[in-house]
Amino acid sequence: MAKLLQQPPKFLRAEWQIANKNQYHRAEAQRSRSERLVAESQRLVDEIEKTTRKSQSDVNKKLEQRLEEVRFWKKELDGKLEQLVYATEDLLLYQTRLEKALESFKEPLRITEKCLEYREKRVGIDLVHDEVEQELIKEEEIIRGVMTLLTRTLEETREQIRLNRSAKYNLEKDLRDKFTAITIDDICFSLNNNSPNIKYSENVVRVEPNSVSLEDWQDFSNTNVEKADKQRNNSLTLKALVDRILSQTANDLRRQCDVVDTAFKNGLKETKDARDTLALHLDKVMEEIASQEKNIVVLEKAILDQEGPAKVAHTRLETRTHRPNVELCRDVAQYRLIKEVGEITHNVARLKETLAQAQAELKGLNRRQLALQEEIQIKENTIYIDEKLQVWEPSLESEEEEEEISEQLIPDASRPHDSSGNKAGHLPGVWAQLVAALLLLAVSFSLAVRQLCSSGASPGTLGSGAAPASGHSHRPGMYHHSAIISPAAECSRLGRELFVAGGNIVDAGVGAALCLAVVHPHATGLGAMYWGLFHNSSSGNSTALTSGPAQTLAPGLGLPTALPALHMLHTHFGRLPWPHLLVGPISLAQKGFLVDTSLASALAAQDTKGLCPLLCHANGTPLGPGTRVTNTKLAAVLHKASLAPTPDLSGDALLSLLAEDLGLEGPSVGPRPTLEPALQLPVPQGILFTTPSPSAGPELLELLEASLQSTGPSPAPCPALLQAAAAPRSSVLATVDSGGSVLLLTSSLNSSFGSGHLSPSTGVLLSNLVAESAAGAWACPLIFRGISDDTEVDVLGLVASGTPAAATVMTHALLSHLARPQTPDQQGPTESPRACGQGTLLQVAAHTEHAHVSSVPSGCCPFQGF
Repeated sequence: MAKLLQQPPKFLRAEWQIANKNQYHRAEAQRSRSERLVAESQRLVDEIEKTTRKSQSDVNKKLEQRLEEVRFWKKELDGKLEQLVYATEDLLLYQTRLEKALESFKEPLRITEKCLEYREKRVGIDLVHDEVEQELIKEEEIIRGVMTLLTRTLEETREQIRLNRSAKYNLEKDLRDKFTAITIDDICFSLNNNSPNIKYSENVVRVEPNSVSLEDWQDFSNTNVEKADKQRNNSLTLKALVDRILSQTANDLRRQCDVVDTAFKNGLKETKDARDTLALHLDKVMEEIASQEKNIVVLEKAILDQEGPAKVAHTRLETRTHRPNVELCRDVAQYRLIKEVGEITHNVARLKETLAQAQAELKGLNRRQLALQEEIQIKENTIYIDEKLQVWEPSLESEEEEEEISEQLIPDASRPHDSSGNKAGHLPGVWAQLVAALLLLAVSFSLAVRQLCSSGASPGTLGSGAAPASGHSHRPGMYHHSAIISPAAECSRLGRELFVAGGNIVDAGVGAALCLAVVHPHATGLGAMYWGLFHNSSSGNSTALTSGPAQTLAPGLGLPTALPALHMLHTHFGRLPWPHLLVGPISLAQKGFLVDTSLASALAAQDTKGLCPLLCHANGTPLGPGTRVTNTKLAAVLHKASLAPTPDLSGDALLSLLAEDLGLEGPSVGPRPTLEPALQLPVPQGILFTTPSPSAGPELLELLEASLQSTGPSPAPCPALLQAAAAPRSSVLATVDSGGSVLLLTSSLNSSFGSGHLSPSTGVLLSNLVAESAAGAWACPLIFRGISDDTEVDVLGLVASGTPAAATVMTHALLSHLARPQTPDQQGPTESPRACGQGTLLQVAAHTEHAHVSSVPSGCCPFQGF
């Protein structure tokens, strides 16, 4: 049903008035509250604005303080970094100095070891553990100890440099962080409310997980500074330690050097005194030998004098036995004759007994003479070695070189000052002098050994390639002391070793000749015939070694004379003991030698029948280059010859074995090798020397004399007569010293491998130089000694082999030399022997206190020098 609409209720007037009043009151209250809020808001805005400005100002001050604090630490780190960099650079210089000092000790150590090695070349009783050896061993120990100490100090220096670099890395990293922080805070400090690019960021009040506290930040930088200070202080301590070590090592080495020098002087004085005493005893023994020889002559004459009375007495007794009948009575005369015969017999027996005793004493005196001579030679060898090793001169360097070395050792004095007030890296002048002295000592050691045993440019050549201590250089074949040239490198090397051991040119030449007898059996050997020419510069005399006419041992076999000839030459002119010369050849024969090109070529052209098995393979083919050959039988012969006291006994060591091989009762011995005065030919430029007949020496002098007197052209280098002749196979060698002494040796088996007969019990190839052979037509060594005012060549030696015109070739070589006089270091032989067939010409010379060697063809013969 529909709802009825009602009219709104009506209020009373009082209600209306009350309602209006209520509205008035509420509006007034609302307005009042709003006014109070507006006033409070204004006060709040003013307060917040003031607070914000104050906070912003406070933040700016804090940022400014932070910037100052970070800049302070950055400056502190910069200072420590600079100090650490300088300390590290100083250590790098000290590291270099330690490395140089360590390197400089290697040469003195090598010198000391070399001195000990060469002193092992003393022989006999002189090979004693004396004071010199003790001090050298002590010096070696000191040098090794110093090198160990320097090595350890160098390792410590490198470790300190590593620690410095580590601390430097931390400082640089901290400085980079400080620089970044300063840059950021400086940007923040410069921002204001009107700055562009200011914006809201989310979660800006968060705490970063890797952030640190202010205390940790300060501790970190402080730790880096402390580490830097610690490493710098350690570096300064290490520098002081290095200074002390280098100074002490220099003083120790100098002190030990003086001790060794004193020991050398004392040892030399003692050895020379012993040598002089031995020489005095030798003179007395020689006098006693002469007295005993006279006594033996007297005794022998007394025995001979008794023969007449004895024969008279015997004749009387025999004659009186023919008395007839009763007259044959034993009268007083008969008894007296019988007594006389008994007396004479008794007296002769007494004389013979005394003679036997005298001969025994003479043999004992001869043995004592040999023993004393050998002992004196041993002493001479020791004196020579020690005198050569006594080269401890402290002033070999010039002042300029010393300053240069000092400048290299002293660091730059222009470095900035460190906090201690000392110049970083600067060394006191006293220390610089000490270290310079240490290096100078090493240089002087190097110079000494370079003169003693440095190797040169030629294979095995001593001192030919490197510049000597005086600063000048030599061409190959030029030496300060002695030189040798031979067809075999091994034999030239052996000759040099004999020079170094204290031998003279005769020792080196004889040793090399015995070596060639082992390694070149196709050209020479113990069965060869030898000719030689020796010029003694001290006496000015020249002596020829002559083998005499060829002699026959058996049909087609020549009598070997090599051993007695070489032994005789050494006995009269050698210095080292005879057994010393045979050590090398015996070793080569016993241990083996390599077949060289010359021997291999001769084997390839030779019928090997008779040479096997020594020089053949198992299938009978000849040995090739590089094959090792041993000859133990020959080594045994050489060893037996080394024990022989006289040249005759040396030859008997071989002849007795050959007689057994050939079934001979005993070889018929004819004239022995002899030493004779050399033939002479005065020429305007000086004097020529050569060997006498039956060698080709007289022919050589005739050719030279005719050529010098002739005003026309020189004779043809190869006369028809000589060209038709057959050239015997021969071997040559030459030695020379800077004083002008020369030895030339030439030997021959007459043909390649001689007779081709290899003795089974001796390993010796006999020659086929027999009575019908031209015993010396191939031998003509020549020595030219210039006149006293000749400033070009003092002494010149020439010897040729392998050509039938040796005399003519050498004539033209000498004439060319005299026609165009040049110093030996400017030219070698001017004439080539190739013009007269394949051959070899050796030239040696002494000029301006140097020894020179050369050959034609050039390089055909190895040379060595000292």
